[in-house]
Amino acid sequence: MRRIALVLLPVIVLGVMLLESSARASLIYEVNSTGDLPDAAPGDNQCDTQPGVAGDQCTMRAVIQETNGEPGTDGIDFAIPGMGVKTIAPKTQLPDITGPVEIDGYSQGAASPNTKPLAQGDNATLLVELSGARDTEFGPNGLTFDAGTSGSSVKGIVINRFAGTGIVLNLGADATIQGNFIGTGPAGMAAHGAGFDGIFSNADVHVGGTPPADRNVISGNGRDALGGNGTYTVQGNYLGTASDGVSPLGNQGSAIQIFRSNSVVGGAGGAANVIAFNAGDGIGLINTSMNNPISRNRIFSNGDLGIDLGDDGRTPNDLGDGDTGPNEFQNFPVITSATRSGSGALTIKGRLRSTPSQAFTLEFFRNPPGGDEGETFIGQAMVSTDGTGLATFTVHPSRSAALHDRITTTATNANHSTSEFSGPRTVVSP
Repeated sequence: MRRIALVLLPVIVLGVMLLESSARASLIYEVNSTGDLPDAAPGDNQCDTQPGVAGDQCTMRAVIQETNGEPGTDGIDFAIPGMGVKTIAPKTQLPDITGPVEIDGYSQGAASPNTKPLAQGDNATLLVELSGARDTEFGPNGLTFDAGTSGSSVKGIVINRFAGTGIVLNLGADATIQGNFIGTGPAGMAAHGAGFDGIFSNADVHVGGTPPADRNVISGNGRDALGGNGTYTVQGNYLGTASDGVSPLGNQGSAIQIFRSNSVVGGAGGAANVIAFNAGDGIGLINTSMNNPISRNRIFSNGDLGIDLGDDGRTPNDLGDGDTGPNEFQNFPVITSATRSGSGALTIKGRLRSTPSQAFTLEFFRNPPGGDEGETFIGQAMVSTDGTGLATFTVHPSRSAALHDRITTTATNANHSTSEFSGPRTVVSP
């Protein structure tokens, strides 16, 4: 089944004249069956698996076959009859997607995106489940995007139980992944992960976003939530928790593995992620990946380090911070004291030894007793090192901490390379 969407083309002048579509796609196909039959005549602009039967029968497999033969960006919507969650369980791997598509699971029935802030869990109602439970092949993936699919998007889908990876983005398949549950059941509370990664990307990929509706839950997978050799923008997601944002549902590897430079994890204004309960690192940075800012996330209860430069355990600081490697092996600050006055004011003192005569952003985090990652962001400060590479600081963050909480901090240099967490300092009375 297909339907035509009106396309509006406003003119935008940015040095050169560009044309952009303000609508989704000029041709939108609707999946109306949970079956797995192929399209009867791929490339005829008509998604139908049984031409001899009245009406169009359009499976997920068939609609991918049709969109692969279409120029431009196509839409994939869902109109499967009946109430409740509709499970699409292909018996063999679905065809690779070879042209840009916009997959919208929120088009199914009464599906709806999340409306809650990060601290309150995810109340999205997802009614389309793509499951690998029936797939008999070795190592099949859920959705695979090949080169030439740049501009694709996936939202409002549950993807689980594949022996391979939930979503694979090959080189040249830059995409946006928002509002999905990847590795869980439809309620987001049980682990039904892929055998490998939730998302494996060798492309530029935007995972999540600052609005609540963009949040993904990527948990319960057999390896990492997000891995590969791409460049990532990861914001507003739950990586390793259930959809309530607090219950453990860790990935069996790390939450995020970064191999390339210029990725972004977290940020201000709703961009923070919850990264918790993963068996490996919260965030591992590998090879020569640099200029990767990691900011304001809630990182806690991971099996290894919260942030690991080199993916090899804690990297010691070096004099002058002249070494090279993941995030330039940026030195972390050292907290020398953390005191809470009778009025509740928190004072943090310490030092940073790093590159001489440079400016740095320090972020401070509160952890419960025993915690040594960065569970709750409480404030930041700017410091500059002197000619010897030393900066000392006394900071009164905007948010306080209780006695016996533990404070950690990170340093981010002018190139946006963030350090590992400092060692924790327990909050005491002055």
